[in-house]
Amino acid sequence: MNAFSNTMEAELLNHVLRATPSLKRGSFWFALFTANPGDGGVDHEVTGGSYARVEAVNNKENFPACLPGGVPTKTNGESLLFPTATATWGTVTHWAAYDAPASDGAFTGTTTNASITVSTISAPSIASLRVGMTITGTGIPAGTQVASISSSSITMTKPATGSSTTTISIAAKMIIHGKLADRRFIKSGKTMKIQSDTLKLTLKQGPVGGFTDFLQRKLLNHVFGDLNYNSPSQIYSGLGLS
Repeated sequence: MNAFSNTMEAELLNHVLRATPSLKRGSFWFALFTANPGDGGVDHEVTGGSYARVEAVNNKENFPACLPGGVPTKTNGESLLFPTATATWGTVTHWAAYDAPASDGAFTGTTTNASITVSTISAPSIASLRVGMTITGTGIPAGTQVASISSSSITMTKPATGSSTTTISIAAKMIIHGKLADRRFIKSGKTMKIQSDTLKLTLKQGPVGGFTDFLQRKLLNHVFGDLNYNSPSQIYSGLGLS
């Protein structure tokens, strides 16, 4: 059982029904929890003992396309191997995927008023950035994401509102979370692996309606993998008789 975060659900709804761009993430970082993290994803994550989130590049190998029949479902095409524990992690019961490794990352860059370019970024900082990360800082509008990356600069999804050389922070956003098929107690010296084809990624439906299977597959392939879904230019409504 899994669920997209409220933030991601809103992004997809706006993408389909308001033609608001939904930027494909370059990578996802998978995290482990000792209880249900909920949509906020800020509680119960494993800490200490060399624990770290694991990166999965967002491509067709890690996230194969949805199969045509049955409930629209994506899965992990490759296993996810976490670091060997150097202290007890506890009983791991849940997982979540984020668009950044942590919310405490930061780098220095130069913004120019009304420009979408952030320049003079160091090579180590560039290497740590991925398309789709949410960034915050002086002169950077709320909800801004990294749109593209070059050798020493990035482009943003929104133009800067001021010019300065400033510290820019990375805000890790939860994308989806779920319950592990098998809970496991991790003590020092043990490793945790999420085997391939065990994370079943679906779009939950409302009690009185929701996306069709066709659109669910399109959106799941848009978020996970290498198949983009462009929102329709027009939506037509119809009525049915019960």
